Order: sequence, then C-alpha cells, then structure tokens
Amino acid sequence: MVQLSVKMLPKSGSNQYAYNFADLLVQVELGSEFDTSIDYSFMVYSASLRLMVAESTWNPQHQVQRSDSTLSMAMHNHSLWMPGKYFFLLATKDAGCVIRFDLELDDKCRFTVGEPRRCDPLSDEDILAHQVLEAATLWNGLCDEAGNGQLKRKTLEWLKRNAASTNGDSPDYNLIVSRDGSVGIDWYPLDLSHHVAYRSIAKMLIMCVPGLKLRIGDCAELVKPEMKNPYRLWNVFFDKENPLFDDTFDMEDHVDYWLWNSPYRNDNQPATYVYVLYNAIILDDEALKRLHEVMREPRHYVVFCDNLATIDTVIDCEPSILGYYPEENRIALEDALPEEVIRRVFSSSKLCGIRLTPAAVEKLCRLLMTESSQRRLGYSASYAERLSEIAAASEWNSNDETIIVAGDIDPDDFLS
Repeated sequence: MVQLSVKMLPKSGSNQYAYNFADLLVQVELGSEFDTSIDYSFMVYSASLRLMVAESTWNPQHQVQRSDSTLSMAMHNHSLWMPGKYFFLLATKDAGCVIRFDLELDDKCRFTVGEPRRCDPLSDEDILAHQVLEAATLWNGLCDEAGNGQLKRKTLEWLKRNAASTNGDSPDYNLIVSRDGSVGIDWYPLDLSHHVAYRSIAKMLIMCVPGLKLRIGDCAELVKPEMKNPYRLWNVFFDKENPLFDDTFDMEDHVDYWLWNSPYRNDNQPATYVYVLYNAIILDDEALKRLHEVMREPRHYVVFCDNLATIDTVIDCEPSILGYYPEENRIALEDALPEEVIRRVFSSSKLCGIRLTPAAVEKLCRLLMTESSQRRLGYSASYAERLSEIAAASEWNSNDETIIVAGDIDPDDFLS
C-alpha cells in the first residue's frame, strides 16, 4: 500500500487565496514492495493534462529526504493553481511501475487525496510518466495553446503506438486538423489562427515521429496559377525539384530550429517526411494529382490544417483524398477551457517584468471565471494587453520589476 500527503506552500504564505502560485510539500509512504533506496519521479497533472510540476529524486538540485519507508520532497512550481481536479503520478526511474492518486484542490489550498491505483503498461498514465515527462517543454507548449484537447489525445495515442511497436511499424501520420468557425473563446483572428494551430502540430510531430523531416507550407504561396510554371514551388516543397531551401517558402524558421535541434529525433530511424499544409482551398486538379503522388510514397504523410469549410471544399473537389484519412485521423480544434485562457494570460510575453501580488492574482482570476460563467470570456491576449497598460500606469516598481496590486485592477475598465 502506498500513501500520499500533498501540502501546498503558497508563495504568499497564506491560504486565503483560491488562485495562487505555490510549491508543494509531498510525502510518499511506500509499501513493502517498494525500495526507498531507488529513484522515483513525482509529478502532478491537471485534469486537462497540463504538467503542473515534476521532480525526480535523482536530480542533485532536488533534495529528497529518505527514511525506512518514506520519501519527502519539496516540488517547486511556476504554474498557477486553481481549485479543481488534478492527479499525482509516482513512477520508478526504470520505466517500471506507475501509481496514480486522484487529487482535488479546494478554495483553501487543501488537497484531498484519493486511493492509490496501479496503472497498466501503455496506459495514459504510463505514457505521461515517461515519454511525455521526457518531452515536458514540448508537451506543455501544446497544452498552453488553447483548444488542443483532441491534439493532446492524438499525441498520447501515437506515443502509445510507438512504445508498443516491436518491428518499427509507424502510426498513420496523415491527419486533418480543422477549426469550425463557431469555435469560441481564445481563438485568434483568422490571419493568426493557422499559425497557432500549425505551431502546435509541429510540437506534436516532433514528440511522436522518429526521424522526422518536417515542412510547413501555405498552399497560396506554393501554388501560383499566375506564374509560367504554377507548380515550381510546389515541386520544390516536396523535393521533386531543387531540394535546397528556397527562400520563397512560407516556412517558420523556429519550427526548423526545433526540428534540427530536438533531442527527441532519432537519426538512426529511416526518415519520415511530414508536410503540413494550410490554405488548401486554392489547390487545383494538377496540384492535387501531384499531392496524391507524394502521399503514395512510403513514409510520406500530409497534415491538413484549415478551417472546416475549406477542408469540406477540398474534399468536395477531390473525394478520393479521404481515403488517406481514416475517421480517427480527423480531429478538430475546440473551444478553449477557462483555465487555458487564464494560464495563457499569465504566460504572455506582455507580462515580462510585471508581477501581480497574490491578492491581484486572486482578483484577476475571479473576474475571468465570472466572465466565463456568463460566456463572455474573450482573448487571453486582450487581457494581457490590459494588464501591461495597468503596469505602465503603475507607480509600484521594485528592482526593475513593475508590481500590480489588487487595487490597480478596476473590474469595469479591465473587462470593458
């Protein structure tokens, strides 16, 4: 039997705030089947699968206290806690046993801890405790873009398939990622929504695809009907002509950087080519014909990332394209969860050099939760912009850090 105690250590030193930044003091009492001398990882995930905090007993920077049957550790956290459901995972370093405890955090900073449950190999918890933990920065980047619930589920599915494969078989990486025009809060204006979506897709692919070679292209820039050879760039994009980089590509340099510097790549694997396309509505019969040729090649995959109406138009023009996309490989971007919007506010680059006091954090979160309950929650970027404006007008400065106090946040002005 394993027992767990989790205590929150709010940085404010007080438990009067339901929304706060805090470290955790964790104590795990191990049963007789566990050895306290070996190494373990501790981690807490939110209900939406965001990794809130993780520590390992073998990291020399983390001090763990060991007794005959108990491990104790302070877990240092930089994420916002809010009341709700979480879960704690205990995993051995050798990718062996994983134990799960369900947690519930109340509005007084108190955790209720459920009964321990041993998790099966290749369960969600097993993947979260090992493969996801190893790629925590990419995973949390995926979690921090609002509306990615189905993308996260597909990522876990692909990681499970990879872990279960004994003969190098790959999942089917052909994917349609659509956004319904009715999807609500925290999706960006149309000219930016593709950028946000394919940035998330890139993180997902880098985590999941061994030997990945990734290209992202705007079909409107790759197929040029007005040019003498409308398909020159299209062919270059798929390496059918000059394979060298062509500066007319609409590609994201930071995606290329992630690719070539990612520790999750496995260069011993055969190369797997994944092309992410958007603005596909302009593809004509000849472009679609050449796309079919690419997709028939082994280890070549295409991800469409577009508005649902655009994807429906492409499929109406070329119904056979659905043959590459089984139903389970057609997923959608979703409405943002209120917690995602709130977390994005605090992670915005606009708040660099700005600190909110604990009382200000509490006030801000309660305002946004009230807006959410009335279905009026807007873009996280707009709230971060308003906070930066408040900071610019604030007289509170300390060590080049601007401090926002609760009194600086006027509900009527902030939410207007």
